Amino acid sequence: MVSGTTERSGVGKLVGAVVALAALYVLPSLVIFPLVDYANDSDSLSLLVELIVASMSVGALCLLGGTHMLDYERGDFARVWKYTGPIMVVSLVLGALSIFEYVSSGMEVSPYWLSKLALYIMLCLGIGFYEESYCRGIALGGLLSAFGRTRAGFMGSVLATAVFFGSLHISWGALDFSSASQLAQALLKMAQTGMYSVCLSAAILESNRISGAAFFHGLDDFLVMFGPYVLFGVEQDTNYVSSGEDGALMIGMYVVLVLLYLPSFIKALRA
Repeated sequence: MVSGTTERSGVGKLVGAVVALAALYVLPSLVIFPLVDYANDSDSLSLLVELIVASMSVGALCLLGGTHMLDYERGDFARVWKYTGPIMVVSLVLGALSIFEYVSSGMEVSPYWLSKLALYIMLCLGIGFYEESYCRGIALGGLLSAFGRTRAGFMGSVLATAVFFGSLHISWGALDFSSASQLAQALLKMAQTGMYSVCLSAAILESNRISGAAFFHGLDDFLVMFGPYVLFGVEQDTNYVSSGEDGALMIGMYVVLVLLYLPSFIKALRA
């Protein structure tokens, strides 16, 4: 009888998580649309969007009983680093290579880089807390509440969250499904971000807190964004699928990233 009650409670939490995920997918657009005219440029609009969706996601996580997941304790960042340190090193190298590329091409540093620095620090923090609360807090938490009592259910929940997280990085409406190159890029990008999700999930499940992962996630994104968007003022591009000749380059890059992520992914799965 107790077991049955626990099972029904878990299903109820999963339903609550699904409702929250659906609401968070729709509601931000209704709130953001009237505020678009108040943004000075695309970067300011991106910051506005991230702060709104992060606030909503964190609020939803709290309403679902996950307030404790926002706590931060000493060692949380180090725990995330244990699983994802090599991935951040990859991001650092990618960021350094992008700076080298822009310098080599003769591009000058933007005169507004200092103000962009503050904006992108806040933006990346917003990304970190939004994606960790939305995906690893609400989505993974809801799945584990219903299916996490068996080994298969536990692993299935982690992997399903990874697929969900990966799919959020693809603009499906703009994808040309008749293009083998674009489909390959989309699947490889999903694999890369899905492996990243499993690594972050391992750290979060060890502490039952998302704050360390959110700070790590934000810093990881900042390392890649710093060169093009902060130092050189390039317009932000979040499309991870390219067409034409660039498609082959993107496929090659994603294959390399998947291979570089593999040791961290295997370590997280074993944990």
